Amino acid sequence: MSRLAPTLPSETAARPAEDGATVAGLPSEPPGTAPAAPGARYEVLGLLGRGGMGDVYRARDRTLGRPVALKFLRGADPERAMRFLREARAQARIDHANVCKVFDAGETNGQAFIAMQLVEGERMDVAARGLAPLEKARWLKAAAEAVEAAHALGVIHRDLKPSNIMVLPGEGARREPVIMDFGLAYEAGEGHGLTSTGAVMGTPAYMAPEQARGELEAIGAHTDVYGLGATLYELLVGEPPFTGATPLETLNRVLHDDPVPPRERVPELDADLETVCLKCLSKEPALRYASARALAEDLGRYLDGAPILGQRPRLTHRLRRAARRHRGVVFVSGVSLVGMLLLAGFGARAWLAERDLQARTASRVRLAEQLGQQVQEVEAFVRAFQALPLHDTRPEQQRVRERMARMGALRPGLEDGGEGLVRQALG
Repeated sequence: MSRLAPTLPSETAARPAEDGATVAGLPSEPPGTAPAAPGARYEVLGLLGRGGMGDVYRARDRTLGRPVALKFLRGADPERAMRFLREARAQARIDHANVCKVFDAGETNGQAFIAMQLVEGERMDVAARGLAPLEKARWLKAAAEAVEAAHALGVIHRDLKPSNIMVLPGEGARREPVIMDFGLAYEAGEGHGLTSTGAVMGTPAYMAPEQARGELEAIGAHTDVYGLGATLYELLVGEPPFTGATPLETLNRVLHDDPVPPRERVPELDADLETVCLKCLSKEPALRYASARALAEDLGRYLDGAPILGQRPRLTHRLRRAARRHRGVVFVSGVSLVGMLLLAGFGARAWLAERDLQARTASRVRLAEQLGQQVQEVEAFVRAFQALPLHDTRPEQQRVRERMARMGALRPGLEDGGEGLVRQALG
């Protein structure tokens, strides 16, 4: 797994209350520790959150008389500064009600900042507690439509998860999700730019397999579809589709395990909603929804009570993937099956061959026991004479050589397999 530690923002890097999110209600920064306000336009009011890349402050735009969130880059690393600028540029291009808006970007006292929409609400995973699955599906549909708006401009988010989606306060339909934190986004027209080939970037529990492998050229809209599916899974079940004791263990499960079907965790869940979720989480990108729009449309059908178009991967797809994952087992099983068919065809001849095989196996077992006993005796003899006071050990060594020579003399009369046992004993 390539360069995991330095490139993973980790689960704490993009949580709304910790880095780019704009959640109100957190304690303000102690007086005198806030960064200098960018010019006379913004008044910094207090700290909203800290993250791996920067700190976010509540502020007021004096010119337009509105509250904003100011995200300041921490440190002066040029690569981080360039990524910070690309985040602002990518997010600013997207004009959608369910995407956090970027108003301004600049630098003050050598520190880069982004001025963005102040979104006061709850993380989606927190807001979804106790809600009906239909409402969760409605939020995911709105989020998928927002992601599609980003994709239409060539912007891939790459870190979609419940903690990067805020839900506005209110009642019923007024509670809308807002996509946050485009810190790992890239623009298709410019490529991945700052990301080294093979680097693993994102949050392990929500990564698509191609992202977990660091295959940058394979990352696209289907990668964000997977992130939306992982988000839906957590909303329905209460935890991500894959978790592990360490990020590496989580990534390994993302690459090789199938998610537990949501209805095994929540039996009353609708089968169609489970199908939508599992289709998003397909290991092969071609088996997921072709776009975030297609996902949103299928969620719309589900919400309207119409038949969904999505289907779970067919049995043949699952068998092919299992075969690729367990090639050795499949190969051995295939050979065994062929062997069984041959045995059935040859009848009595196969029975005689089996009996002969059993006899030779029993003979090898007896030989192994005999050699094992001899090896133990030789080792005990060597330990004994080595424990004696200092003396000439050549006689004892000669006895050991003679004993080993007698063991080696067994090889010419042995069948295949037996000679290997003798060589192993001599070794």
